[in-house]
Amino acid sequence: YAQMSGSGEDAKAAFRASRGMQQQSQHSPAQQQPNYQNWAPTTPENWNTYQNRANMQRQRRENGARQVTVRDAIEEIEAKARLVHESNTSQRVMTWSQWCRRMEDSRLDADTCYVDDEAGGINVSFDEVFIRSAAVEGAVRSVVCSPISDHTEFNFLLSHCLDGDSTTVSNLSAGLKNLGACFRGCQRPVPEGFLEPLIVIIRELKTNPKMKRDSGSALRKLDEQISFQAAKNLELLKSGNAAPEARHRCTSELLRLSNEKRSLLESTQPSKASSSTTFDSEAILVLFEEMNSVISDMTSQVQASHEVNAKKHEQLTSRLKAAMMGDDEHEKVVQEQEALQAEVSRLKSKKLAILRELDALDTDIASAEQRQRSHGAQSSKVMAAYRQKMQAIQGTDDRIAENYRASAQVVSECAQSSEFLSWLSGAASHALSERAARSGTEVKAARKQVMGFLTQHLEAVLEGLELVGRRHKFCGSKLESMRGELKEALEIGLGDLAGDLRINIAKFEAMQLEILSSIPASDTDLATLTDMVATFEFGEGDEGAESLREQLARVREGVASSQQALVGV
Repeated sequence: YAQMSGSGEDAKAAFRASRGMQQQSQHSPAQQQPNYQNWAPTTPENWNTYQNRANMQRQRRENGARQVTVRDAIEEIEAKARLVHESNTSQRVMTWSQWCRRMEDSRLDADTCYVDDEAGGINVSFDEVFIRSAAVEGAVRSVVCSPISDHTEFNFLLSHCLDGDSTTVSNLSAGLKNLGACFRGCQRPVPEGFLEPLIVIIRELKTNPKMKRDSGSALRKLDEQISFQAAKNLELLKSGNAAPEARHRCTSELLRLSNEKRSLLESTQPSKASSSTTFDSEAILVLFEEMNSVISDMTSQVQASHEVNAKKHEQLTSRLKAAMMGDDEHEKVVQEQEALQAEVSRLKSKKLAILRELDALDTDIASAEQRQRSHGAQSSKVMAAYRQKMQAIQGTDDRIAENYRASAQVVSECAQSSEFLSWLSGAASHALSERAARSGTEVKAARKQVMGFLTQHLEAVLEGLELVGRRHKFCGSKLESMRGELKEALEIGLGDLAGDLRINIAKFEAMQLEILSSIPASDTDLATLTDMVATFEFGEGDEGAESLREQLARVREGVASSQQALVGV
């Protein structure tokens, strides 16, 4: 406060000193320089304040972002994944959480630039680097080989890396967790090659961020350009007096952009963009038959063990019941305790239901509880003797009950694992087919858009050809009239008029040549349009196909006639 109460420069210096922004100046007096000797340096251990975090971020900006190639980053992630998935499995949940936060918030990697040398040195995000690594496959192996108790973070990790809705991802993560619990409960190692079909399915369902990045930005640019050209074409149609050449250029550009969009969408379809093997439903079912046989074998063995434990548990229950039935004094104590407990519960319920009798009910409850405590004190010797007797009877029977519960849980886990594999064999096929159907719908819409723009372009070309014909006919009639006038002027001896007529005839001939040279479609354009129409898949009796072919034939005839007229001129 004493510093800020002075001049304006003192206030600025105090503000900079409080924010750590004071700079040394060789022209400043020594008494105005802040004392940095007593300040503690900023270290990673004391970065818990806002000022220290701001200082560290400023140091990172001054030092520049750390550049890492995608190949090195993938090796680093896979090395970390091998460490937590194979050796130090206690840290894998925390590591999954860190990976998920880094994929959700790009600011956590603001000081690191991931450079993709294969894509021309562009910068990519952490989620693309992570998905391109094999960390997700390692997490799947780790969950099955070393089961986890809670699959929440594993579910988050899969939701960031796989295609599909939340229900599919949740069922997948829960099924993999239960599959690992099944092997652990059966005390059997995971067979060699058992996980390979699962890894193939996970790898097939992984998002392709590189394709999404490349095609996504290109599609956005194409959509913006198509929207602009479509709005321009609409304005030209509304005005009514626009030149046909302007509309021809606009529809030609629309046709080019829409055809480029269609080609891009067709190239990004799963069957063409992915080099890995695509599976149909029958192949997936065959792939999971061996896995189901392994689970069925485990289930039969565990079921047999569970039946043995069930018999032992039933014998234990019978012995306990027989021991309890033979002790009349203990039965009386238990019955008395149950009766008193029931009376206390009844009175408590009555207290809550009838508010006007609270005082009397409190007295009754206190009396009943006192009788219960006195009875418990009096019967403590009987209960102690009974417990000692039961311990002598049970012996190792507690282990039987524990084995029974454990075997029942393992049987349930085996059944759930079998259900999970059956679900996964259909869900994976459904997810892949859904992604292919979605891509097919987008391609179909793009093809329909191309067909609409092609129709508009052919209409503009026909209008241009009609205008060229009308202009040519007008110039021809004028030339014929002026040539007749020139002949007549020469016959009657009007030389000056004949000279003017010759100049006008030359102008009209040049104009006629220019008109015929401005044909709105060349042979190359006709070949391109013909090839484009040939690529469309039309059904039998499709009216749109017939209309397109008729318009194309009319354009071809108009261009041919204009070219013949040009040769004649």
